[in-house]
Amino acid sequence: MNIKSILIISMISMLCFSMTACTGLGAESEIAENSSAASEQSVIEDAEEERQDREATLAVDETEQEENEITQEEEETMTSENTNSSTLETTTYNVNGVEFKMIYVEAGTFTMGSDNTNVAFSEFPAHQVTLTQDYLMGETEVTEALWYAVMGSGGGSVTLPMTSVTWNDAHEFIEALNRIAHEQGLIPDAVNFHLPTEAQWEFAAKGGNLSKGYLYSGSNNIDEVAVTRENSGSGSPIDVKTKEPNELGLYDMSGNAYEWVDDYAGSYSSEAQTDPQNTTPSNSYVKRGGSNYHNFNSEDYLFTTTGRYFYGSTDWTIGFRICLY
Repeated sequence: MNIKSILIISMISMLCFSMTACTGLGAESEIAENSSAASEQSVIEDAEEERQDREATLAVDETEQEENEITQEEEETMTSENTNSSTLETTTYNVNGVEFKMIYVEAGTFTMGSDNTNVAFSEFPAHQVTLTQDYLMGETEVTEALWYAVMGSGGGSVTLPMTSVTWNDAHEFIEALNRIAHEQGLIPDAVNFHLPTEAQWEFAAKGGNLSKGYLYSGSNNIDEVAVTRENSGSGSPIDVKTKEPNELGLYDMSGNAYEWVDDYAGSYSSEAQTDPQNTTPSNSYVKRGGSNYHNFNSEDYLFTTTGRYFYGSTDWTIGFRICLY
């Protein structure tokens, strides 16, 4: 081989080596670029995944917060609805040295009125009534001693019912009693004394959910539970608690003194009702329970748990009983 041939071969070899080197550098650059792109894509994907995780976590947190808020609202509603019921129980209170007992009456459904049309004041028609609120009912009518302890003068009998009281007088007494009871912390802020509605009165007179279906309050025998003109020999109310109580432990809801209720005089509806009260003003109010002013032998219906009497003023036979809720 001559020198010229050797030179040509050498030049070709160098050219090939140069081309191979260039090709290698290009490949390495492409690999680096691809690797960088893959890294950037991975970072983007990781960031997106973290964002989605954060959104999912926030969504769960918001859902839990909403559920907690709903639960709290439900609890507050239930607490509000049940506050009175949970704090009501048979209790003896003392106002200015005079004690009086209030008997627990659980809410319930009963038949109010009667289909008896042979009466002076309509009890017709019998109809279903539901009372949704538990309450306390006075064990007896308000006594003279309790009246004077609340109204400020003191004195009076601890056993005789306070009578010759108008419907408005009864409300004034209750307003004064509530002021005293709240100021002295005897009852919670959300609880108040009231004149019972006619429905509350009748339900309690019948024995509430413990009712045995008696005609009079606590018995079918009038002389066991009611003071009448015949068995007392008096035309005026006498001491409370001289007869037997009814199923709930309430005395004299038949006989002795009439009792105002918080309803104006009016007719009943035949439709089922919830917590009814006749608030349509009129010149007469409803009094319940009968009194020994009347002769039982001629007006026995007045002493029943459904008996009604409409009246606009007052007299020595009319008192009242209080309730609390």
